[in-house]
Amino acid sequence: MDPVSQAALGAAATLSVWGEDKRLSPGVVGWLGALSAMAPDLDVLIRSSTDSLLAIEYHRHFTHSLSFVPVGATIALLPWLLRKDIRQHLRLAWLISALGYFTHAPLDCATTYGTQFFWPFTDYRVSLSWVSVVDPLYTLPLLVLVILGALRKRRLLAQIGLGFSIAYLCLGALQKHRALCIQGELIADRGHAATRRDAVTTFMNQVTWRSLYEANGRIYIDQIRVPYIGTSCYREGSSVAVAGPIPDNLGPVAARGHRLIRWFSSDWVTEGPDDPELVSDVRYSFHAYGTEPFWGVRIDAENDRAEWVATRAERRLGLGPIVDLIFKNPEGSVCR
Repeated sequence: MDPVSQAALGAAATLSVWGEDKRLSPGVVGWLGALSAMAPDLDVLIRSSTDSLLAIEYHRHFTHSLSFVPVGATIALLPWLLRKDIRQHLRLAWLISALGYFTHAPLDCATTYGTQFFWPFTDYRVSLSWVSVVDPLYTLPLLVLVILGALRKRRLLAQIGLGFSIAYLCLGALQKHRALCIQGELIADRGHAATRRDAVTTFMNQVTWRSLYEANGRIYIDQIRVPYIGTSCYREGSSVAVAGPIPDNLGPVAARGHRLIRWFSSDWVTEGPDDPELVSDVRYSFHAYGTEPFWGVRIDAENDRAEWVATRAERRLGLGPIVDLIFKNPEGSVCR
């Protein structure tokens, strides 16, 4: 998720345990937990001016894995060694840093993007899709409770914040289940036999979902709205052809581009009819029922090149469309 959410969760976790500990002040505990929780995203520094795929390949990679927590916590603690109180309570400070660092990856796993939580044992990208990568309804209450807990030196307030975080993610799991139930009805109504299916959150909410399922060599895309209270509705979308197998005659760079986008998007990929060289990630689009991709990899097989491409669709996602996405049913919706 976004850095503020990660920091708030890290601080909530550490203050919930050591918020009233006399050895280190609540401010130090909170800030150490918050900054350690943000540290895994330093992997954004892994990039290359000549290889646009490198940043995509290594974001949410080893720095986000469970096995890297002891190393990451130690690195995150190093700047704090300038403080005398940290050096005096080094074991406690490392435990705070470790807990803060640990909170980062599970929260990222709850999004759609994908996180290599079990690296190096597998490169599987965990993407539960229970919460958007940015969600003010999650972040703001958690942040307020953490700040109040630190200022008033009340561990209970941080514990309430941590409990709220867990409850909100569980609510996201329930919302996804509701969306999948409606998706199952759509599949049955159409007489399809889905070989795989998923529902992913849309930006800044748990109400509107992007339904994806594969049947007969095509990916079917629909919008499903499941309000916390009220009638659930769906807007029928369209379908795109599943990207074919990776050609055998590709050079190493082009073949790597193919493998990377398929791995990155959990194989929810298509080859765009308007741009045959673009292998795109269909999990995201401007409209929840649309097919215009946010990003993908352009493959130049003839010259053995592969380039990460961000389309203009994501840039059009302003406040107005987000409000409509959350609170309005688009034209053509069916409610049940």
